[in-house]
Amino acid sequence: QYSWFYNNSEVGYGPVYEKAALSLTNSGQYTCKAFNNITGISRTASLELTVIGKL
Repeated sequence: QYSWFYNNSEVGYGPVYEKAALSLTNSGQYTCKAFNNITGISRTASLELTVIGKL
């Protein structure tokens, strides 16, 4: 099971999180939390995204 968070608010589920278009307001911390129901093991990975403007 995968859960995605943006600035600590849940924003999605599944192994991939995609955003159709980015704006300056999408800058912040993104975190993926993975949980294995069989083993009970969970892992978390985070990154800080900075949107600097349009191309």
